[in-house]
Amino acid sequence: MSIAAAAAATLASQLPWPPFQRAASFASAVLMATVALVGRTKTSPERLREWLRARSASEGLKTEAYLFVMRCGPYREDEPHLKLSDRVAVIADATRDLTTVAADILPAESRPPPDPMSLDTYLQQRVRSQINEYYRKKAAQEARRVSAYRSAEFGLAILGVVLGVWSGTGEHSAPIAPWAAVVTTAIAAVAAHLAAGRHEYQVTTYTATALQLERLSARFQDRHRDRPATPQEIDELVTECEAAISVENQGWMTQWEKPVASPGLRSAAPPSEAE
Repeated sequence: MSIAAAAAATLASQLPWPPFQRAASFASAVLMATVALVGRTKTSPERLREWLRARSASEGLKTEAYLFVMRCGPYREDEPHLKLSDRVAVIADATRDLTTVAADILPAESRPPPDPMSLDTYLQQRVRSQINEYYRKKAAQEARRVSAYRSAEFGLAILGVVLGVWSGTGEHSAPIAPWAAVVTTAIAAVAAHLAAGRHEYQVTTYTATALQLERLSARFQDRHRDRPATPQEIDELVTECEAAISVENQGWMTQWEKPVASPGLRSAAPPSEAE
């Protein structure tokens, strides 16, 4: 919408018919106002913090569930059910103010992990599923997005060079100069959108976590090819895997809490004012 607003504003200054000029100017104003409205409501820091808290609680509950069904970590001792209730209550109380936000959201299906869960089932449903169905897929998806944004930046840069050269070659090229400013605005908007999406950061963290989980699983299996694992060793494996997933989630959410320059728009020209 920022790029479209810049294009509409430039178009309004070049159209020969007043009705079309007014229509283009109106479209530019509506687009810029919409950008500001979306920024203050749908993507405001308050909404982002709410979503991050909900995500944190969700991942925390999932970690507790897997530790519980494996009877690892705090659930190795007596009264694991009571401990689970207490720990779930702490997480739920911390996000009690978000219940109205999630009141109309129902899960598609209920998929509680089996209780108790065997080690092979845990490695298959939790560890390998996270590696293959989440981290690897997400890393590839984010990498494709980075590539697409970089290609768009490159294409716009080439277009900007062509328009810049064209605008300085003759007296009939004056109408081209404002469009070079629009391209500059578009490049800045695409770059800001790429930064705001944290796509490059997520490629790195998703890949690193997948590799860590693979390393933990492979090391455990190599160590116990000829002998069964003790309860202590199983506890260490599960705790390390859950810690790796938790660290990735916390790092990911911390990164999203950092402010990033908005791809908003002040003006289509001059280029020095474009964000």
